[in-house]
Amino acid sequence: MRNLDIIIKEIVELSEIKSAYNHYLASNRSLTEVENTTKIQHNRQIINKTLKALYAEQTQEKQAVTASSERQPTVKTIKHTNDEKNAILHFNRDRRFTITE
Repeated sequence: MRNLDIIIKEIVELSEIKSAYNHYLASNRSLTEVENTTKIQHNRQIINKTLKALYAEQTQEKQAVTASSERQPTVKTIKHTNDEKNAILHFNRDRRFTITE
């Protein structure tokens, strides 16, 4: 699975390219340049297929993220030994060690 941010970035880039193709196809220039027009129409079809695949991948990735976030977080309790408790208490009582923020 790819990162969701990468998928969104690719979707945005391809959408911009598709917009530029649509702008060219709507212009008067596309009526006179037949070879470029057919090539751009073919490329637009490829971009449409790619965008559909990316949107499908994006929904799968979002579902995977939401499924993983629905899991219960694990909680661990830390049990300190008597030596650790004494060390913490002595450290807190010692005036040489202060927290200055």
